[in-house]
Amino acid sequence: MRLEGNQKLIINVEDETSNVGEETLRKSNKYKINHQYAYKCPVYSVITTSLPSHRCLKELKISPTDIFRPEIISYLDFDGEKILNTLKIKIKNKNFLTKLELLSLILTIRTFPENNADILEEICSLIKKAKSEDKEFKMEMVYCTRYIIHKYAETVEDICRLEEVVGLKKAVTCGSIIEDIKNEGRAEGETRASLNILNVLVTDPDFNLSLDLLVEKFGFTREQIINGK
Repeated sequence: MRLEGNQKLIINVEDETSNVGEETLRKSNKYKINHQYAYKCPVYSVITTSLPSHRCLKELKISPTDIFRPEIISYLDFDGEKILNTLKIKIKNKNFLTKLELLSLILTIRTFPENNADILEEICSLIKKAKSEDKEFKMEMVYCTRYIIHKYAETVEDICRLEEVVGLKKAVTCGSIIEDIKNEGRAEGETRASLNILNVLVTDPDFNLSLDLLVEKFGFTREQIINGK
């Protein structure tokens, strides 16, 4: 983010579904340190999760004078029913959804602690009907529904049916952006795989080699290794 006076702030957001404990906070703190070192600007750490807030570790003592306190955002703290109803009204009235609203429509399923399969059915139907002035972004959001469909659908038959409902096949095969991403992925697959591995290593608290040494040995930039791409 660019702030007043041309200052910069990095917001590092991580998503954790199964555990927000000491290991997770150590990893997030390592990301924070790496980003501060690489970009020479403040870093604000955020962890999003589907876990209830009371099951999340809120702070971690790194040293006698350093306590790491990331912002913990639990999806369960949001009123999913209210969010969904607001979006349903806009879609029913044929209003255009903003990019944030389209993204919220997909993420809303994580605000429900149960009955996810039923919520998924409703979201897929709404995604199909939703209108956006940015048709390319709408196509990308349709493509993203594959992840919630595969996570929350109860049977293989449901997966196939819901992919048909949202028009996933069309989104995959007839979008220039999607095709560009796929082609780029094939051409750069080996490089990306290497960067992904280096990113995992450099963010592992138990890994002993420094970021500078990895840059020297593998020829990637610091930013490429830190971002994993």
